[in-house]
Amino acid sequence: MIAVVARYRVTEGKADEVARELATYAEEVRTEPGCVTFVANRGIEDDHEFVLYEVYEDRDALDAHVASEHYEAVAVGRIRPLLADRQVTLLTPL
Repeated sequence: MIAVVARYRVTEGKADEVARELATYAEEVRTEPGCVTFVANRGIEDDHEFVLYEVYEDRDALDAHVASEHYEAVAVGRIRPLLADRQVTLLTPL
């Protein structure tokens, strides 16, 4: 398995828009073959902070996710332009 933790810092005033996009996007990602879990979280103390936790069966499933049409359209096309910062970490679950 391979896990992904993505931390987003959203541009001021764009947090609600990102939250809406992520809610719909998460539902779609969860239906992908090889996706074990995809959870998008919004900060309680700082609502412009988002943390995504994703787990895929293997690297091929993660690569397929990143190559998907909805990843390009939503994650890259609609969400990334609204971010002030983005950090992604790949992990191996123990």
